[in-house]
Amino acid sequence: WSPPGGSISGGVWTLTSWNDGSGAKLVAGGGFVAAGSAYVSHVAILEGTQWKRLRTGIQPSISANVHAALAFDEGLGHGSELFVAGQFPSADGAATHSIARWGPCTPVGQTFCFGVGSLPTPCPCGGGGSSGGCANSFVASGGKLTASGTTNPDTARLLVSDLFRNEFGHTEFGLFVSGDASDPAGVLSGDGVRCAGGALVRFGGQNGTHGFMRYPNDLAGWSLPLSQVSSVTPGSGAVRHYQLLYRNPAPGFCTPETFNWTNAVTLIW
Repeated sequence: WSPPGGSISGGVWTLTSWNDGSGAKLVAGGGFVAAGSAYVSHVAILEGTQWKRLRTGIQPSISANVHAALAFDEGLGHGSELFVAGQFPSADGAATHSIARWGPCTPVGQTFCFGVGSLPTPCPCGGGGSSGGCANSFVASGGKLTASGTTNPDTARLLVSDLFRNEFGHTEFGLFVSGDASDPAGVLSGDGVRCAGGALVRFGGQNGTHGFMRYPNDLAGWSLPLSQVSSVTPGSGAVRHYQLLYRNPAPGFCTPETFNWTNAVTLIW
């Protein structure tokens, strides 16, 4: 007997097998928040010999639990999806009320303003990634912004990963920005490069969890549709460019500035 992928920090109430498209994986759910060396928050997937989380998992709390997990194909062309049920108010920032589905996201929009490979303006601290922004003090490939869903009707969601976080896993404050113009060459700003321009609208300010932020985010009190906070109408053809401005206050990191930018995403509404 040996612990697969390292020990789990609390009770395991359910196990299931799920093929996520890359082969069968073992999924565990329960009252735990850590598995092996990973913070997983009540649900974890075993890949080889390592436990991994599904984004930020179930809302972390002492009373939260996952009691059942099931892989099921609804016949919608998505393949097998993972369903979990238990005692929890939300999953990955979305209000789910004790049952949640994990399945594929539909990418939307065009990403640009990467730390390397697409900007004439170099990152002030060097580094950066081909799918994220300029390097921060925690991730050399920079904070990464993606969008999923649809713009008409508006089911669009913004997700940011790979942000600076402290030793407790808490991510510093971030602010989503929407611009009605773009600057593909980029403008130096703090430890990063800003490409969203024109009339800028700031929205969705929040502290992230374990390097993630999102909009909408019910847990942070941001539930208005993305089109509404961007002052656009779905189906209008209006164009908006999005980035996240976030604090990066690590002592001694590169410039004396204490903020950075992710890459950018363009959505046509």
